[in-house]
Amino acid sequence: MATNETFLARQEHPGQRFNLNGVLHDRLPEPLSQYARAYMYGDGIFESVRMFNNSVPLWKYHSARLMNGLGKLSVSLPPGTGPDELFGEIHKTASGNARIRLMVWRKTGGFYLPDYSEGLFMISAVPSPDACFPVHETGMKVGLSTKIQVPVDSYSGIKSLSAIRYVYAAQEARERNLDDVLLLNSRNNVCESSNSSIIWISDGQYFTPPEGEGQVHGVFLRFLRETLFKSGISVTEKPCTFASLLQADEILLTNAVTGIRWIQQLDTTLKTGLHARMLAGMVNSQLSL
Repeated sequence: MATNETFLARQEHPGQRFNLNGVLHDRLPEPLSQYARAYMYGDGIFESVRMFNNSVPLWKYHSARLMNGLGKLSVSLPPGTGPDELFGEIHKTASGNARIRLMVWRKTGGFYLPDYSEGLFMISAVPSPDACFPVHETGMKVGLSTKIQVPVDSYSGIKSLSAIRYVYAAQEARERNLDDVLLLNSRNNVCESSNSSIIWISDGQYFTPPEGEGQVHGVFLRFLRETLFKSGISVTEKPCTFASLLQADEILLTNAVTGIRWIQQLDTTLKTGLHARMLAGMVNSQLSL
């Protein structure tokens, strides 16, 4: 594991001053200085993880996405730290049932061009009453975002600390009295919601947008696709238009915190939630929850 020296931020620019809420500082106060690249540049990634009865059932999917994202950002974990060590730190931080946030960001140094590749991490945990992914009996009221467009590039799919589009998408949903909004990408295809991956069902067939559509690569979606495949159900990747969702029989929103939710009303079109409730039971059974 990393030593304390790993986390000490040095004065990078002599003569630099900071005004923090009206108080002047010659250097950032500890531990704020450790997080400088996280809040100044969003130079890092995060994972939202669920713990049920001291188990972290989707960790292998989270750790794979984490390491892939860090590789794209050229950020390394602290010396002596890998996915197994992070798994141990999660269990040191949380127990029972909890919602966990794991953040990894680049060590302080440089401006846009960083001085280091070494990263730092922080784990936070909030107790949760849920001992499994919930079965959502009530569907969601959802619309199409009119403000946010998701870019499609080589860094799409990373769960970046710079989540400003998703923050404002969630605000837009609240302003419109909706539970969530769906997001278009730069190709004018629907690729995700403000916090979830999308699956839609038409004539008994399951579909989801291809990974290259700009959306965050969903951990729960990957697990669910593997679970369905074991049951003989394939999920076809297909570019998603808003019109195809309006015509779909059922639309599911999935993420690693809330599990499987379903859209009851998309604009003025009503949907069912039969598959959502069935799949929620399948998921908890597969995870032995």
